[in-house]
Amino acid sequence: MVLSKQIKILLLYFFSIPSFALVETKLPLLLTKQSIFNLRWVSLDGEKTYYQRSSGDLILSTKYRVIEILKGKENTNYNIHTTRHRKTIVFTKDESFHNWLGIRHPKEIYISNFKSEKKPEFIGKGIKPKLHLEDKWISYFDPLGRVIHLINSKHNVLRLKIKLRNTHNPYFVPEVSMIDKDTVIYTDLNTKGQTGVLIYKKLLKKVEPSMKVSDVREKVEFCNNGQELIIGVFGTSISKQGSQIYTLPIKDLNFKKLTSIYKSKLNDIGNIECDHDEKIFYFSKNITPKNKKQLYEIAKIDIKTKKVEIVSDLTYATELINLDGRLLIQHRGNYYVLKGEENLRKDDIFKL
Repeated sequence: MVLSKQIKILLLYFFSIPSFALVETKLPLLLTKQSIFNLRWVSLDGEKTYYQRSSGDLILSTKYRVIEILKGKENTNYNIHTTRHRKTIVFTKDESFHNWLGIRHPKEIYISNFKSEKKPEFIGKGIKPKLHLEDKWISYFDPLGRVIHLINSKHNVLRLKIKLRNTHNPYFVPEVSMIDKDTVIYTDLNTKGQTGVLIYKKLLKKVEPSMKVSDVREKVEFCNNGQELIIGVFGTSISKQGSQIYTLPIKDLNFKKLTSIYKSKLNDIGNIECDHDEKIFYFSKNITPKNKKQLYEIAKIDIKTKKVEIVSDLTYATELINLDGRLLIQHRGNYYVLKGEENLRKDDIFKL
């Protein structure tokens, strides 16, 4: 009976510790005037801020003006996507954020000119929106129909559809990269569940296989920096596949000429980010000592020298967020700044 009470006390103490507790780190904490959970996007110069309200509204605050951009049901969740080209802005709207948690759950997707203050244009429902070719095209994936949609951001009548052959894994989400307006590289699964990289050529109406992983427990990632395609192959789960990252010039899509610039015996998380600088890219690297607790940190690689450098010290950094050139790492409910201004309180960008 005494032991039972002690266990209850320990459980109450454990669950009373906030998940957003600070950690010892050299990285500065992102400071904002209002709750970080309401902030959706802020420009690097602090002139434009998007935030959401519990009422379901998405609001733009700029130059001491407040503009309603989108309206939804109570507690609607929004996400915003941009690139360094700053020509198009993508909005996702999820009115079922708190009661439909499946990764296949499609969101409403809208696009707008980067400088526009008008209501954005609805283009479809899906997941994983991504901008391509200096923001001229956008892709998203329909997990229910297993279709990749590609739409011209200025003339939405220009569209492509690519149907996946995968029937093995309903939770598979493809990687997509547009090389030019007629060429798309994407991933799909074969009947054995192995990930393959394919090239779709619109003019020829033809799909060509280019590479395939050797194990079903490997995933493939793409990141296109405009000059080179960065391809990461990462082992998952408890496999012993390890990790390897390659580069391939955009002008020469010959996969026989892949250049290996990184290799590890450990399974990295990946989540490659290459939109910040053409000369380097970032990813989540496994730095776990042998037979120890798993540790992941953000690493950067210089494409030319192949030098790998660990740039975070959070013990569990799984993804880098590029917020209009400001590089952030989310950790236990807090956002730490890897690059860029960390103090947003000194601006009037959150004044309502």
